[in-house]
Amino acid sequence: MIRLDKWLCDNLNKTRKEAKEYVKTNSIVINGERIKSSDFKFEPDSSIITINGEEVSAKEKHTYIMLNKPAGFVSANIDNLHRTVFELLPAEYKDYSIVGRLDIDTEGLLLITNDGQLNHRITSPRHHFDKTYFVELDSPCNDSDIKAVETGIDYGEDKPSLPGQLTIPADGENGCMVEITIHEGKFHQVKRMFHALGHEVTYLKRISMGPLKLDNSLKPGEWRPLKEEEIKAIEDYNV
Repeated sequence: MIRLDKWLCDNLNKTRKEAKEYVKTNSIVINGERIKSSDFKFEPDSSIITINGEEVSAKEKHTYIMLNKPAGFVSANIDNLHRTVFELLPAEYKDYSIVGRLDIDTEGLLLITNDGQLNHRITSPRHHFDKTYFVELDSPCNDSDIKAVETGIDYGEDKPSLPGQLTIPADGENGCMVEITIHEGKFHQVKRMFHALGHEVTYLKRISMGPLKLDNSLKPGEWRPLKEEEIKAIEDYNV
C-alpha cells in the first residue's frame, strides 16, 4: 500500500506540498472512488487511476535522460530571463525533474528524469553521491591544495566541505587544469572551494555522477536516454 501523495511525488514529480494541493484541485478517481484526501492509501499494481477523466498507469515507466548541458542555459523548467535546459529536449519531458542542477555557466552531465525516488536518493545530503568535475583555473594547484581538498575546506558554510579528491593530470597545463570529486552539492560549491584556496574557476564541467559518466560522443546541447546498464549501475550504487 502507498499513500496517494507519495505516489504523486514519485510518479508526477510533485513535492509533498504540491501533491496535497494537486489532490484538492484535480479530480482523482481510484477504483471508481473519488479521492479527496492526499493520505488515501491504495495498491498501485492492482488499481485503476483516472485524473480529470483520463486513465493513467500506476506503473508509469520511468525515463532517464543524459544531457550534455551547454553554458548559457539554466537548470530549471521555466525561467523568465534565460533559456532553460528543457528547451533542448522534446516537449514531452518539460515537466520532468533535474537531478543535481548546474550553474548557468557550467557545462556537462545533467540527469533528467521522472523517477522521484531516484532523484531524492542522488540529491539527498545524507547520501553523499559523488560528483566529479573538470576544472580550469586562473592559477595552478599544488600538493597543498590536494591535501586541503582531502581534509575538507572552510568555504563559508557552517561546516567545512566533506573530504574530496583533487587530481592534477600530467597534461593539466601545469596545474591549471584539474579534476575534483565532491560528495555534496551545495550552492556554487566547487567555485567557492577553489576561491578559498586562492584560485578562480574559469571553466567548469561535470563529467560524472556516481557511476554515471558523461558520454563524450554527446556534443553540448545533445542528449540521449540512459542505457539499461547505466540505470542499473545507479540503482546499485552504494552511498
